[in-house]
Amino acid sequence: MKTVDTTVKKFQEKLKELLLPEGFDSDVGFYRFLNYKRKQIEKFINEDLASKIETVFEGHKEEGSQVLNDLYSFFSKYFKDGELIPHCCCSANENEAKLCWANCGQYYVGEFIVEKQTKRSVVKRVKEYFIHKNLKRFLSEQLDYFIKTEVLDIKDIESGITRAKLVKELGEAIIDFLAQIEDFQKELWERKKRAIETEYVITLDKIKEYAGEDFLESIIDEILSNEKQLKEWKELGFGEIKGKEDLVMEHTLYGVEWKRLPIDTKYFSREFKEKLLGKIAEKHNIEDILDGLLIKSENWQALNFLLERYKGKVQTIYIDPPFNKGQDENYLYSVRYKDSAWITLLENRLRLAKELLNERGSIFVRCDYRGNMYVRLLMNEIFGKENFRNEIVVKRGVPKAGLISQFKGFRAMTTAYDNLYWYSKNKETRFSGFYKEAPEEKRKSGFWADFQKGEAYDRPTMRYEILGINIDKGQWKWSKQRAYKAVENYIKYLEISKETGESLEEYWLRTGKQLEFIKREGNKIKYWVHPREELLIDNNWLDIAGYSSTTGFRTENSEILLKRIIQSTSNEGDLVMDFFLGSGTTTAVAHKLRRRWIGVEIGEHFWTIVMPRMKRVLFYDKSGISKEKDVKEKYNEKTAGGFFKYQVLEDFLSMEW
Repeated sequence: MKTVDTTVKKFQEKLKELLLPEGFDSDVGFYRFLNYKRKQIEKFINEDLASKIETVFEGHKEEGSQVLNDLYSFFSKYFKDGELIPHCCCSANENEAKLCWANCGQYYVGEFIVEKQTKRSVVKRVKEYFIHKNLKRFLSEQLDYFIKTEVLDIKDIESGITRAKLVKELGEAIIDFLAQIEDFQKELWERKKRAIETEYVITLDKIKEYAGEDFLESIIDEILSNEKQLKEWKELGFGEIKGKEDLVMEHTLYGVEWKRLPIDTKYFSREFKEKLLGKIAEKHNIEDILDGLLIKSENWQALNFLLERYKGKVQTIYIDPPFNKGQDENYLYSVRYKDSAWITLLENRLRLAKELLNERGSIFVRCDYRGNMYVRLLMNEIFGKENFRNEIVVKRGVPKAGLISQFKGFRAMTTAYDNLYWYSKNKETRFSGFYKEAPEEKRKSGFWADFQKGEAYDRPTMRYEILGINIDKGQWKWSKQRAYKAVENYIKYLEISKETGESLEEYWLRTGKQLEFIKREGNKIKYWVHPREELLIDNNWLDIAGYSSTTGFRTENSEILLKRIIQSTSNEGDLVMDFFLGSGTTTAVAHKLRRRWIGVEIGEHFWTIVMPRMKRVLFYDKSGISKEKDVKEKYNEKTAGGFFKYQVLEDFLSMEW
């Protein structure tokens, strides 16, 4: 009996080494839960498990030592220092190939600081934390496999079956307990987090538009007496506001034209905020007239928070997640993720992003050479390889951006581009293409091009006689009806030009830029390519900058890059989203292009970079794409302004447990 008791105690101590998480001096937020978890596991091993072992071993004392060795052998495969050891257990099933990774089947929660006091110093390190989506099923399946392969002994069937039953009964008891704790964490993680702070930013002109000029006049004195608001306007570069006239852009026949100065409700009393929103709500649904929404939160939680209202409503998603660099390189977000953790982080969030996209929507994911092979396979798995649209190459930037490759202290070959993976929600979705500004010579005049396609194109229905020429190979570019109409257009132009002397470009412009022209030139048929402001482009986007440096954010995406994406895949009024918002380029460009927008960011630069940037965009930001002709027509000093909401969600790692 003493031998059995000694064996059990040794097993208990070994099991504690495997299952007990670290203890922490702090009892706040997530640390409080980890301490609670440690106490519960310790109590289970010392009391509940000890009692269970005694009951199970009744009449089977001789098998006790071997059974406990088996159990330790099993759990040591899957746990160390209180953490589940990642195992890749994916199977290809009906797929020819499948992306598998160690943390598959888990939630990536985030990072927390582990602080240990030594005799000489305080040691800090960052630990990543995961929650298994179904720990009981996973461990139970692995236990059954372990029993079949390592416990059952075909040489001694009877003894092997008894030993297997004991291992299974005790093993399931331990698994049930561990699964209860894991499921409790999962329930807390999956529970929709509440907004603990909600504020609004609205410009003076929008207050006039939505609440009326009389109401705006009635709150001017309150605005002018708010020192915090006036101070922010000055710090943002909007000038020093001393009186009412400093709020006015100009006086017109139609009344006062107010400056696009953004009011942030956080600087005002609760009564002011309720008065403002209440007046707007008299004639408008506030949610319907918002230009955008900013959320400060861990992005998995934010995406869940957004699902109820925005499921199936987002047209374009762009994300530039932290690259998988394996170490923190002084970026404003963590880049410590190893391959498996990085894939899990993306997989969790991309599955929710897919639900937010509408049926004609698109998603773009930017990564570098460290992650491109994983992202492509992951996107295939989530969105379907039939919805892959293209892999676009994007210019990285300049050496000062800190993006030069290094190898063992020596400068390696410079990496010139990143990868941008483009997927649609639905394979039936059609796109008009991506465009760039045409060179000056092509904007001024058209040119004649061959109307016949090469022999690689061979549709018989697209071969017909035109202007006395027929072909027996290849095909014409247009249908017969369209081509004959273009011939008529050109003949009519020739007749009119004899009297007017108009060039083809002048005639085309005068008649509304709709006509097409075809003529015969020797033994060739030619069609006219009209002057154009834009040219269709392929997947080589090295012609534009991929990064910018206007906000001080190390990896600030360029506005011209986001303009190309947003303009080509959405229309004015559509909803654009970025849940790795970074410096806020996506939301800034979306606003300038008259799209609605949602941005999610967890870092403190939400307050120091993103919020100031969006307030400047509302006032009128002259930088970036604002300088371009087509943008100036819709976004300028008089057409700026806006109304957006921002919210702070509960933080899973700091919430009370």
